[in-house]
Amino acid sequence: MQAHWKGYIARKHAKGKLLDLRLRIQNAAANVHDGMRIINRLVAALKELKSMKNVSGILHNCAILGESLWAMLKLFP
Repeated sequence: MQAHWKGYIARKHAKGKLLDLRLRIQNAAANVHDGMRIINRLVAALKELKSMKNVSGILHNCAILGESLWAMLKLFP
């Protein structure tokens, strides 16, 4: 009985935090455009990497690819 009550209280307190989190995720999803999506940045960097002839451009695109891959690993452990 006591465990049931403690669970009820914990869920009651967490409800407000969950609602806030849901709203923040919905706002973030509504404000994103295709250029900001990780997969689109990754594809664009790969296309540019294939067409690059100079070393500095290749290094820049490799840095973008590295950042994108680390971000993807954080999202999908």
